[in-house]
Amino acid sequence: MASQTQKTPVYFNKKVTYLNKRRFISAHMPFTTASWRILAHQTKGILITNVARSGLVTGTVFGNPLRGWYDKHSGKIVFLQFVKGNPSTGGNQPFYQGQLQKSLADNSFTITGSLMPVGGDTSAGLATCQWSADAIILL
Repeated sequence: MASQTQKTPVYFNKKVTYLNKRRFISAHMPFTTASWRILAHQTKGILITNVARSGLVTGTVFGNPLRGWYDKHSGKIVFLQFVKGNPSTGGNQPFYQGQLQKSLADNSFTITGSLMPVGGDTSAGLATCQWSADAIILL
């Protein structure tokens, strides 16, 4: 005889546990200018973002200028880092994409995502790598 109650699938329980441990939610950026501690490709540095109402993002990352876009509805940010290099090759211009998240525990902001070098002497063999940034100053 079949049971009348349906059990929650095991994979769903694991997903809920993971989300509870992570304690982050997608967020929109309630600030226009921010300084971040960034860790990208095993390198630590500073990321400075300025977000216009239109979603245009400008600033610097590792001391190099950046330009990109931020979508306030999804919390997604994408930008290109303009690395100084040989103008004939275009230099390596890393392309960053990330998701803004807000911690439920302490209301701090974090961006996590991936980056991929493009242009210059890059090749199809180069894989994407992970990056993250923690907010230092929000204005």
